Amino acid sequence: MPEKEPIDLIINTPHIGNSGGVANFYRNLAPHFGANILLNEVTYPNDQKPSPLQQIGLFFKFIGLLRKHKSAKVLLNPSFNFKSARRDNIYIRLAKMYNREVHIFWHGWDKQFYEALNSKNGKGFTEVYSYPSTQFVLASEFKDQLANLGVTSKVELATTCVDNSLIEGAQALGGIQPKTQIKKLLFISRIEKVKGIFETVQAFAQLQQKHPNIELNIAGTGGAFEELQAYIKSEKIQNINLLGYVRNEEKLRCYLENDALVFPTYHGEGMPLTLLESLSFGLVIITTDIGGIKDFFNDKMGALVKPQSVDSVVKALTPLMENPESVEQISKFNFHYAIEKYQAKDVANRLVERIL
Repeated sequence: MPEKEPIDLIINTPHIGNSGGVANFYRNLAPHFGANILLNEVTYPNDQKPSPLQQIGLFFKFIGLLRKHKSAKVLLNPSFNFKSARRDNIYIRLAKMYNREVHIFWHGWDKQFYEALNSKNGKGFTEVYSYPSTQFVLASEFKDQLANLGVTSKVELATTCVDNSLIEGAQALGGIQPKTQIKKLLFISRIEKVKGIFETVQAFAQLQQKHPNIELNIAGTGGAFEELQAYIKSEKIQNINLLGYVRNEEKLRCYLENDALVFPTYHGEGMPLTLLESLSFGLVIITTDIGGIKDFFNDKMGALVKPQSVDSVVKALTPLMENPESVEQISKFNFHYAIEKYQAKDVANRLVERIL
């Protein structure tokens, strides 16, 4: 019987079946990892919050993996917020006890958490989080902020990825065609105020005055969903479809059947998967330069708008709606750019090569 390949890297991830960007990221990468990579799920299914006893059990499971795979390196995947940092503080200490090389991939970035660490004494954070050999971030400003906190690890920029199966699924539905006009707008994200959903709806209402046949499709759920429903009803805005949470073929059709993504977020974004997926389907992109967005966005992709500015969204969309030739040019550029840069297989290989 052939010997099993030794485990070279233990990657702590959320439960792969959960919703959320990090689970989705590793769901996409997992098929492209070799047998020497082990995914260790550190949350429970269905986004269930573990009890204190269950959390202790997860820590002991991690210890068991360290004892079993005696030379494996460790990759942690927290979000940059108090809750995740407190939890992974313990994972770092456990890995250090077993003299393991640790790497961190920060997903998402809580500005208030950074400001709290920066204004109060973040010495405890800095000491623990300087142990990892490499820290991957999704935006250059996050790299600068870690340096400001005194973190001495090497910090590198990384990217998220596009699910290859999305592209394959699109081929089964007739393939991805360049967009030739902007009549259908898409907002696809969690429905939270900081994602710019209300600015999107208000801009759409203004655009309707000149373009009454346009349509806005909103995909997602979240804390502001009921408030959004009430707002649309009270303002009597027509041609808005609330699709709820979409996945599989429904999600594919969102990208195939809409012309432009409107995502005027002012949340601390890393590199939003929504943007990368929209690029790969050739949608024109209307977004802000928050977080990691400004590190990859260029004016060939659509337009950047000011955060929390309805007028800025209207001004960005108006010339595009009136110039179909530019829409097709942008659409073709976005499709080819995403296919070249953000396919899951390539992202998986680059990540592993940088650690091993």
